[in-house]
Order: sequence, then structure tokens, then C-alpha cells
Amino acid sequence: MGDDDVGDDYFVEEAEKYCKIYDDDDFFTVVVQLALAIMALLSLWIKRLQEVPRRLFWTWFMDCFKQGLGACYAHVMNMVIAAVLAVNMRGDAELKDQCAWYGISFLIDTTLGLFLAIVCLRILDYWAKERDWAHLKH
Repeated sequence: MGDDDVGDDYFVEEAEKYCKIYDDDDFFTVVVQLALAIMALLSLWIKRLQEVPRRLFWTWFMDCFKQGLGACYAHVMNMVIAAVLAVNMRGDAELKDQCAWYGISFLIDTTLGLFLAIVCLRILDYWAKERDWAHLKH
């Protein structure tokens, strides 16, 4: 038995480890998601306590619900996009890290999404002035 034969017997390839956005086997990812959600809700509640004049609870709740629903939708979609891209991207350099894809997706969503929202708002504002839509002008 030579030195060349020994190498194959003793080295076992480890599975490559990558950052995952959500992993059923890793409870830490669930804890992080819950902690971030609780911090977001607490910050909204603290902000409500400091409002002057304070909105009615129902008004505040529906505003938070609307914003939260949109944020949850964007978050879940970015998670899905990150997971799909990490598995399906091929080429000279593969990026299997879901967290990196989530960061890229989030960055595009917030920059391009904000730009498109501003453009659409300006168009809507222009139409409101042109067509004398009183409810949208104020």
C-alpha cells in the first residue's frame, strides 16, 4: 500500500455549507425572523405612543396592517426569489448563498421599487391636478 492509496481512504468530502434564508432544520432562522417581527411591531407601537395628535386606534391599526402586509409580501417574495436563484443559477461562477441573493433582491426591490413608486406617484399627482380630482389633491 503506497502513499497514493491512503489519501482516498481517509478524506471524506464534506457537504458545502451555505447561508440559508429559511431552514426547517435550523431553529435559529425561525428565532431571528420572529425577533425581527417583534422588534418591528414594538417600534410601531412606540411610535404610536409618541404621536401628536394621536390617531384613532383603528386608523393606526389599519395603517400598520397595510404597511405590514406589503412588507411581509415583499419579504416572502424576496426569500422565494433568493431560494430559487441560489438553486438555479449556473455559469462560470455559481452563487449558492441564499443570503447573498436575498441581499441583492432586497437592494433591487428597495432602489428600483422606490424609484417606480415615486414615478407612479408623480403621474397620479399630475392626473389629479389635470382632472381636478379634489380627493387626491389634498
